[in-house]
Amino acid sequence: MSTEQVEIYLEEARLVLENHFSGQRLPKAIQIYKEAIQNYPQASAEPYLALGFLALRAGLKNEAKILLRRAASVEPFNPTIHKLLRYLKNGQKTAKADLETAVELKKPTIRRLRRLNE
Repeated sequence: MSTEQVEIYLEEARLVLENHFSGQRLPKAIQIYKEAIQNYPQASAEPYLALGFLALRAGLKNEAKILLRRAASVEPFNPTIHKLLRYLKNGQKTAKADLETAVELKKPTIRRLRRLNE
């Protein structure tokens, strides 16, 4: 499957999170990301990153670490992924600036995810 085909597939999850968010829509976006991982595990780091970020925000650090490491295996030079992994490793005090930088670097994806926790 081409990168373009995967982008079309993931766009549905992005639209759910960005334009039509409600408490009932979050599970739909999570489902789409999980399906993307199941069907196209090496095509994009986005599903791993999105689910990893949600796991981190939910306090599920081990799950977040697993998902973010998988994202790093797909996109080894993605600074957002490595900054979130560093955040997990170093804790909130020493990595808060890194997390904020990661959010700025990945605003199109993470901005939608941050809204979920507001």
